[in-house]
Amino acid sequence: MTYPDLSNAVESAFANIVASGAIEKAIEAQLEKTVTAVINNNLERYGDFGKKLAEKVGAAMDIDVERMDLPSYAHFIEKIIARTVDAQLTGDVARKIEAHMAALLADAPTEITLDRLVEDFKQHVKDRAYGGDIDHEITLHVEEASYGYWYVAMDKDHSVEKYRCAFRMGVNEQGEIYSLSIGKEDVNKELFIHPARGFERDLYRMFVSGTIVRIEPGTSHHDFNLSMHDD
Repeated sequence: MTYPDLSNAVESAFANIVASGAIEKAIEAQLEKTVTAVINNNLERYGDFGKKLAEKVGAAMDIDVERMDLPSYAHFIEKIIARTVDAQLTGDVARKIEAHMAALLADAPTEITLDRLVEDFKQHVKDRAYGGDIDHEITLHVEEASYGYWYVAMDKDHSVEKYRCAFRMGVNEQGEIYSLSIGKEDVNKELFIHPARGFERDLYRMFVSGTIVRIEPGTSHHDFNLSMHDD
């Protein structure tokens, strides 16, 4: 068989494979086995021997790739991946996530005063101290912005800059927490916060559930007892 004949034979055989749907079946079988890992290293790259063989055969066959009817399988692959992942997220996995979220968001208060929130934070600081020394005062920033918006920041240490505080929140004119950061974690961009317990969990519950934080006009940090010493 001459090189031109070999090229035509390859093109004809390839067209038959495309028409038969064999490519779809091969891709689907491979994806369903490997979707939970790397997709078999990009659907199996050639090894050293394969590369040398491909170069040798490629040099022997002058095939016009533009003449081959090669469909685009990107959308086909996306559907297989989506279907496989969807199957993984149903059943027990979905029930566990729902149970976790229900426990995480349970019992959020309808509303809370800033005074109560500050006292809860002070108790949180005491609980985390485990009987050790704590600063004589916590840090509290309460700033009233325009249109009834508030910025509140708290930290267990004294005299911490507002943007370096461990807990930072924005409260809108309705009293809802519209932004919340805990440590380096921006809760607006995260599904879960870590660790999601104690005061951190309470804030997350209030943020997600739309708890109203009551702040009186003209309030500042001077209106609060920030001392950690017992009376």
